[in-house]
Amino acid sequence: MSKPLHVNRISLGKASAILAAMIFLSRVAGFGRTLLTSHFYGSGPEANAFNAAFAIPEMMSIVIAGGALATGFVPTFSAYLANEQHDEARHTFAALLSILFVGAGIFTLAFIGLTFTPLIAFIAPDSAPLELYVANLRLLLVGQFFFILGGVFTGAFNSLRSFWLPALQPVFFNVGIIAFGLFGALSGQSIIWQSYGAIAGAFLGSILLQAPFAARAGLSLRPRFDFGDVGVKRVLGALVPVFFGLASGRILSLSLPLMLAPDTTAVMNASRLAILPLELLASGSAIAIFPTLSQLAAQGKTDEVRTQLFALLRQVLKRIGAATVLLLLVAFPLVRLLFQHGKFSGGDANLTAQVLMCAVLALPGLAVQQLLARGFIALGDTKTPTLAGMGAMLGFGALAALFAPFGTLGITLASTLAVSVLAGVLWKTLEKKLGDL
Repeated sequence: MSKPLHVNRISLGKASAILAAMIFLSRVAGFGRTLLTSHFYGSGPEANAFNAAFAIPEMMSIVIAGGALATGFVPTFSAYLANEQHDEARHTFAALLSILFVGAGIFTLAFIGLTFTPLIAFIAPDSAPLELYVANLRLLLVGQFFFILGGVFTGAFNSLRSFWLPALQPVFFNVGIIAFGLFGALSGQSIIWQSYGAIAGAFLGSILLQAPFAARAGLSLRPRFDFGDVGVKRVLGALVPVFFGLASGRILSLSLPLMLAPDTTAVMNASRLAILPLELLASGSAIAIFPTLSQLAAQGKTDEVRTQLFALLRQVLKRIGAATVLLLLVAFPLVRLLFQHGKFSGGDANLTAQVLMCAVLALPGLAVQQLLARGFIALGDTKTPTLAGMGAMLGFGALAALFAPFGTLGITLASTLAVSVLAGVLWKTLEKKLGDL
């Protein structure tokens, strides 16, 4: 029998603080990337091409790297650890890493192949040059391949309660974009250099940074193609529930608006500002508490799941509510201060601020959705958040069609309404399952 895997003994408060600090560092790097794009390219065709190209890779990352693998993996891996089944945990990790390397590689190559066909014209936005959009999309898809593999490491490290290492992935990703983007802009090259930076940053943060630590922690990096592994089946089976359940909030608030809104740069810039308080005040806590909820549920301690989940929910909503009001009050001066320089005009800033005001109204709903969806999944109920997410996406489609005449603002408002309804449905359903708040 191999040496047992070491699970860090860390309190929820300390884990949340570590994650909040790392997320803040990541967001600072993310703002640097956004400011770089806005300064050198404004809200013009090149910026729209780069930002729109993020929509599909971002969705892949949310669903697979940040969803089924990083979160769907946690209950399985945590259950093994709780039951002292360390060899089984190692086997599942190695099998997932091997299968995803091949599967994600084939999927990435297939999607890149699609970009060489006329079908890509149906996906490309009207506001961006097709050739530049496609060139950026191909490179960003390669970057997301590394993020998908990194999601396996993230799930394992989160289960072992080693949270800081996975949180560095987006920092490296954004720093890569900034470094390569600065070189491209200052040397008179195309915005395509930012996409080259995305590949470099994703590879460094997802693979080169995490793989050595995984080996040191006792996880196996040897290829193991075991499709019959129980853990592999559970994780791959979580793809659809995670897409519609866990990831639905981010898809509704970012990925779909990026694909549908006329001004993708305004959506991207506004979302970076709106998401910051969510990730600092809610996402870190949701990620930190998830392994605990999963282990409590695996041990049949449903009452403790309810107590910890709802106590955290109340705390998060107080913070998010205050942040929402603050952002509504300072939207216009904040956007002008951060973005109105270089090629980013006053008109661009005004539109971005208006989009921001629509987007921040979704923050309470997004916080509720992130926490409660994890609560359902930890309890083994993937059906409820999946059906709720499906309904929310269908509702968004109807609202987007209704509000389409209002352009980018209409699409953003449609996503906010869909997220808010989704959060309300999850809240009421979980209350029926566990008891009133």
